[in-house]
Amino acid sequence: MVVSGLMGPIPSNISLLENLIDLILRNCNISGEIPEYIWLVRELAVLDLSFNRLVGRISNNILGRTLRFVFFTANMLSGDIPVTLLVNGASIDLSYNNFTWQGPNQATCRQNQNYYVNLFRSSSTRKPIRDMLPCTENIKCPRCEYIPPLNLL
Repeated sequence: MVVSGLMGPIPSNISLLENLIDLILRNCNISGEIPEYIWLVRELAVLDLSFNRLVGRISNNILGRTLRFVFFTANMLSGDIPVTLLVNGASIDLSYNNFTWQGPNQATCRQNQNYYVNLFRSSSTRKPIRDMLPCTENIKCPRCEYIPPLNLL
């Protein structure tokens, strides 16, 4: 299901679609929290709520084990990232949100070693290099230098 031109919260009548497989509400100007019923859709494989104004937490009550693509890019979601969302093999983009910092000892970084999770700037730690490299313990940047090009003329 692809919808456009919405404003306000996610429409409640979506909960009536029991066999929903793809839900794409990208850049629809929706706001508010992600309703609990979204996480109860068992056959949901694609959930794209990117580029909206969604707030709140991601539910821990995720029933849909068929989730393969989850995109929440550029919202205002916060809190911890539930381990139940991190299904091995799923492609997940949580970038540009306000989640709790996911350090190397947290389940988000350890669970199933899912390498298809994008956490780029997913927390507001004010430590830009850590935002770019989540799940790392020791961050050491090499010294960068600018070498002007040779003037061949």
